[in-house]
Amino acid sequence: MSTPAPWPALRDDLELLRGPVVTGAPTWSLYDPARHRYVRLGSMEMEILQRWDLADPDTIARIVHEQTTFDTQSADVTAFAAFLQQAGLTTAQTSADTALLARQARRPPLLSWILHHYLFLRVRLCNPDPVLKRCVPLTDWLFTRRFCIGLALAVGLAVILVVQQWSLYAAGFMHLITPQGAIGIALALTCSKMVHELGHGIAARHFGCRVPAMGVAFLVLCPVLWTDTTDAWRLVRARDRLVIDCAGMVAEIMLATLATIIWSVIPDGPLRDGLFTLSSSTWILTLSVNLSPLMRFDGYYILSDLMGIPNLQERAFAWTRWRTRKFLFGMDTPPPEVFPTYRGLMLTGYSMATWLYRFFLFTGIALVVYHAVFPALGVVLMGIEIWFFIARPIMGELAQWARQALHAPGSRRVHITGAAFAILIALLLLPWSHTVRAPAVLRAKGQSMLYTQDPGQVVRLLPTGSLVRAGETVAELRSPQLDHDRAVSIARLATLEATLSERLFGVEDTASLDDTRDRIEQETAERLRAEAAIRQLTLTAPFDGMLVDVPPEIHVGDTLKQHDYIGSIITRDHATIEAYVYETDISFIQPGAEASFMTDSPGAKQITGHVQSISVASVPEIDALEQASLYGGHIKAHRDETSHRLVPEEAVYQVIILPDGPLPPIRRRIRGMARIHATATSFLQRTYRKIVSVFMGEAGL
Repeated sequence: MSTPAPWPALRDDLELLRGPVVTGAPTWSLYDPARHRYVRLGSMEMEILQRWDLADPDTIARIVHEQTTFDTQSADVTAFAAFLQQAGLTTAQTSADTALLARQARRPPLLSWILHHYLFLRVRLCNPDPVLKRCVPLTDWLFTRRFCIGLALAVGLAVILVVQQWSLYAAGFMHLITPQGAIGIALALTCSKMVHELGHGIAARHFGCRVPAMGVAFLVLCPVLWTDTTDAWRLVRARDRLVIDCAGMVAEIMLATLATIIWSVIPDGPLRDGLFTLSSSTWILTLSVNLSPLMRFDGYYILSDLMGIPNLQERAFAWTRWRTRKFLFGMDTPPPEVFPTYRGLMLTGYSMATWLYRFFLFTGIALVVYHAVFPALGVVLMGIEIWFFIARPIMGELAQWARQALHAPGSRRVHITGAAFAILIALLLLPWSHTVRAPAVLRAKGQSMLYTQDPGQVVRLLPTGSLVRAGETVAELRSPQLDHDRAVSIARLATLEATLSERLFGVEDTASLDDTRDRIEQETAERLRAEAAIRQLTLTAPFDGMLVDVPPEIHVGDTLKQHDYIGSIITRDHATIEAYVYETDISFIQPGAEASFMTDSPGAKQITGHVQSISVASVPEIDALEQASLYGGHIKAHRDETSHRLVPEEAVYQVIILPDGPLPPIRRRIRGMARIHATATSFLQRTYRKIVSVFMGEAGL
């Protein structure tokens, strides 16, 4: 027969405080000085705690049930006792209790510590409480009605001044996207966030709360200032806690208002630019970030105190998970806590909005981390980010759903949910036909783009629309520098050859003879190089066709630079579609696949065709200038400084599509999008291939 576990004894250093009234019911707070943590207790928990010395769950539940209106069960008392033990609020009486405390105090493995603190690390910098305590008499005026009215008037004045000079104020935002502007924003944010945290500290000390620490936290290596205002849990009035919640934003608004007013009256210069950066960045971040209740910023704590629900996110998440499981599996399990219907709907909507916001936020942070470091480390850090913040919570909830389904296998709701999941899995696993969208151009089947090989002056250029034969001269340039180089080489050769023919060399002049011959070879090579360059200044048609796309700004007598575009030769009889498919999609396309093309022009007709060929390797440069991002196209590309070619930033493959029917003669390239029918594959297969291709690309395989 097993010996019952001894009744847990509460620690002697705990402090019981009266809490605020929430939805008409009193609450209490249990303060743990060892961890500087507060635990909020409801009325039933307080009734149980008052009879803790009875040391028996059945007895405590029975007396609470008899003497109060609470329908307390023995399981409620046992669960409360387990919670107090897990929270470390009881003394260790058994070896199991000692082992639990040892596990809680044990330092995690080094790898686990690094992974956790890479995501979040808090560093304490100072204890501002003594200074803030001495400043209380000097800052009491900040919490008066007169100050609030004055601040509101000052904000109104700042808004009016900005509206009057709005064009000048809006023009200043262009400076913020420069490197100097980024440095200015960083300095402005540092200043405003210091004022923000100081505002929280002053407000907390005004209401008698200790502020034992200020410091900096690193959220995914991004520094964020913080102030410890945990003592605000001591406050009974919700209004006082709301003042502490809003104090940081009010301090920033004061700073932004002052900077805006001064900016509007001082002359142009570095000081005015700095004030604009301070005011604009402070206004924008205060309204867009701090007011958001979806992350643990000021807006979250304001909403929590307005609703009277501490730990709002955890309780909303628990409530929504319970509602979801009840809806999916029909389980008749008690809710984590009882809320009125309207409040339950609010918590459900809030938690769903927070989950959706977190999904996109953490995905975006993962992508930023991926691009912020070198690719190999970026992939690892992005994987850690996605696993901890997205994948692990989802997998944990799915595992809980599986356990719920196993506990009620015969339930009708379980059968409906199981069928819905089976259909969803089938949709993910079964192969489905799909289309690949790719940037494309409609062009002549045969085309050749003409570029200058060397700088030169235009002496002849055919007009656009000219019909040319293969080998016919399209453009002719003249380079005075090349003509001079050739003339100099010819003159030097004549001099050297004359010297060689007229001079008699003796045995002792053999070295001089060899030197003269070497110089003749060098000058001959220089002459040939100059003549070859001069020949390249004449551009000829590679085949019969039409000259198109001659830039209208080029005229005879103009000087062109190296690699300047002067037009294209196209065939007149056939048209083709040239598409650029990204590496992640190229494996789903086969020659002969159906395709269609739609130009970017509104009202254009769709052109159908079939894939004729697919390039074996990714293209080294973009021939279709219209589709390069530098010219407003869809393919991200940059111009190589050496070769002046348009190099794609991602691997793309050229796909040639032949139209099904004849088309009118194409006189210019037309930009659009191609839709190519891909082989039937499942959604999971496509996702897997894309992920593998990204990792292999980053690994250089």
